[in-house]
Amino acid sequence: MSISKRNVKMGELIITENPEDLSLLGLGSCIGLVVYDSSFKLFAVAHTMLPEIQAHKDRPGIFDPTLPAKFTDVAVKLIVKKFRDNGIGNGNLRAKLVGGGQIFERDIIRVGEKNIASVKNELQEEGVKIEQEVVGGNQGVSVLHIGKNAIMDVKKDGKIFQI
Repeated sequence: MSISKRNVKMGELIITENPEDLSLLGLGSCIGLVVYDSSFKLFAVAHTMLPEIQAHKDRPGIFDPTLPAKFTDVAVKLIVKKFRDNGIGNGNLRAKLVGGGQIFERDIIRVGEKNIASVKNELQEEGVKIEQEVVGGNQGVSVLHIGKNAIMDVKKDGKIFQI
């Protein structure tokens, strides 16, 4: 199994018709989010870092347009808007989630858990069906490859499997 050519970096969002060159490597507490329409014509691949922008609104420069997927709530809304702009309604959208782990024993903030709750809440509010997820735990996870049929090669605990 080879890793796809381009790693989607933290805070990055890519909208594409062909996700096969994309991977999401080294997801700890971050969420790797893949949203696609049910006909597999358009994909959104995001590497979100934090649960919601509201908690950080008072900090200057917190929203960086070069990192549109930094916050899960902003990323989901932006993704749904991009699909709508392409004529694809919410009812046709599906999602797969990876990550949200509790990597550091002393992480009292529990960022991974908050990221999972935030992304699930946002997807539900937008009417996007979650098809599969590999979330939580205390180990990192990577998406090595995303197929045109939305099947993803995931590596966790030293094992590679498909979702």
